[in-house]
Amino acid sequence: MNRNRYQICRTVVILSLLGTLFGAFHLIEPASEWEEASVDLRLRHRKKVSFSKEVGLVVVDDDDVANPQFGAWPFPRSVHADVIRILRAMEAKQIIFDILFVDPTEEAHDTALAAAILERKDITLPYHFEDLQWVEGTPEGDPVSHFFPGHRLGVDVRSSPALKGVRPIPLYQSFPGSYGAVNVKPDAGNSVIRRVPMLIQHNGKLYPGLALQTVIETLDLDPDQIRVLPGKEIQLVDTPQGNLRIPIDNQMQYRINFTSGADEFRPVFQYLDLYRAVEDPEQAAVVNRALSNRPVIIGNVSTGTSDVVTTPIGRLPGVLVQATAIANILGSHHLHFFPSWVQVLWCGLAGAFLGLILRTGSAWSAITVAVVFVALYGFAATCAARFNWMIPLLPVVELSLISLVGMLWLQIRTSHDERDRTLEALGKYVSPAVARRALREEAFASEQPDRREITIFFSDIRGFTEWSERKEPEEVTSVLNDYLKAMTEIVVSRGGTLDKFVGDCIMVVFNAPDNLEDHAERAVRMAWEMQEKITELSEAWQSLGREPIQVGMGIHTGFVTVGNFGSDLFSDYTAIGNNVNLAARIEESSGPGQILVSETTYLRTAKIMESRPLGEKQFKGVKEPVPVFEVICLIQPDVPVGND
Repeated sequence: MNRNRYQICRTVVILSLLGTLFGAFHLIEPASEWEEASVDLRLRHRKKVSFSKEVGLVVVDDDDVANPQFGAWPFPRSVHADVIRILRAMEAKQIIFDILFVDPTEEAHDTALAAAILERKDITLPYHFEDLQWVEGTPEGDPVSHFFPGHRLGVDVRSSPALKGVRPIPLYQSFPGSYGAVNVKPDAGNSVIRRVPMLIQHNGKLYPGLALQTVIETLDLDPDQIRVLPGKEIQLVDTPQGNLRIPIDNQMQYRINFTSGADEFRPVFQYLDLYRAVEDPEQAAVVNRALSNRPVIIGNVSTGTSDVVTTPIGRLPGVLVQATAIANILGSHHLHFFPSWVQVLWCGLAGAFLGLILRTGSAWSAITVAVVFVALYGFAATCAARFNWMIPLLPVVELSLISLVGMLWLQIRTSHDERDRTLEALGKYVSPAVARRALREEAFASEQPDRREITIFFSDIRGFTEWSERKEPEEVTSVLNDYLKAMTEIVVSRGGTLDKFVGDCIMVVFNAPDNLEDHAERAVRMAWEMQEKITELSEAWQSLGREPIQVGMGIHTGFVTVGNFGSDLFSDYTAIGNNVNLAARIEESSGPGQILVSETTYLRTAKIMESRPLGEKQFKGVKEPVPVFEVICLIQPDVPVGND
């Protein structure tokens, strides 16, 4: 129980730390862009909303450009003057142009537009900087006088991290109305427009973007009602709609809550629709209902003449970027993101939760749990997106996959460790070779015994019974354990199968259950190494005042029946047959320190040893005399053979 609790705690801690690292990693480039892409995906696949209550949209469309009444694009500025007066008649609250009027045109048309603008202070015009950059450029003058001194907004402009405008492009004429910068800065790497600057630095002053300026004019705010907290929000206090908060990043940019493009602003009116409203009371009523008491933004969406930008929901005309930002702010349709430290903590907690639910027994159940978790988390992230909340997605999904791989690897490793522990435990009672086969092969236990040629080895300590009767049980146990341990290690190193211990007697077989072509040579080399080890042990025992031991050994090669013998409840892997008995008889005839081999073993091993023939011997239970040889020494270099 304690071990299991420790493993759970260890897993929870490790995955919690990994989750924290994943969360922090996805806050920096380029990993942050991957999470931004997951936000884009959620924006594209969530329920759509309407912004028509906040902002009206009037566009120059293909039908307008093709209509001879207006002429070729760009239209004469007197056309825009007409549109201004029509929108005022329809009681539009604020009229915002996303069409730049940079260079002068025919004086009559410019005069007409100027006159329309000067009739009432309800026009917001766009301008743009030549470029936006992160470091101060070489500014040349102010574009117009529409700036906010930084100290009135609670911002130190000199140390502000806001984007900096470089070289403002002057308008053809300055009017006493309001102005907003239309510059946007795409995200690095993929040119996607996700944000619009609320404020831009230039020449020690802050210049509102078109969206913020529109909100200021629509709500009739003065600078004292505006406070900027870089990296957090812009506060608009005591507005007709109450206190408003505009979330911004460290560069004072607003993350646009895109939904479905122009469909957000239905109905959308073309210039032709406005002109028809002048003569058609029914059309005028439709336009009035849609645009009355609302800010109306005007832009060009005609094919080939409008600026089209890449957004999270696809390619859109640039006017929709500004229109969506204005609608977001006026309707408080903001995207909500956790602060960075909360995102990191969130991912850490997700890792801890994964550590708890992935502690399962099987690989398939771990896979199932991980897949279900990712599916449920993805569903939760999608549901949260419907309410404009963007919870960290990609770090948690990646963490889930990494956790699953780690858990599967851990299960495999644990399984191997358990198998090794089982083998180690079984190896104390059965041969390691038999234990390996029994664990790896389910059919091994049910295999029928088969007849095969093997080499059988027997050994026995000479005079052990008398010796053990003279000694204390502790000494007998110590000596016997040291002896059997050393012999077992040699058996395993030579690839033999330890059949059994019978007191001080050892029985080993070669070529069963594993196939070994050189089984006779392995047996002889093993016996020789055993005798050397016995001499080493005896010398160590003598230094402790104990008696040395001497062991006789016998080896025979022949066909026997080998396999599992017993019942379903208990079985023993062993060899039976006359040749087993013969090997035992050869061992019984060996003297202290002798290694005796049968003729069949000798014929297979003569090249690796010197031997002395002992003639034929008649053994009990064996009809014919058997030639026997004594191993004198090995004549070929001994090389490690191991288990195949």
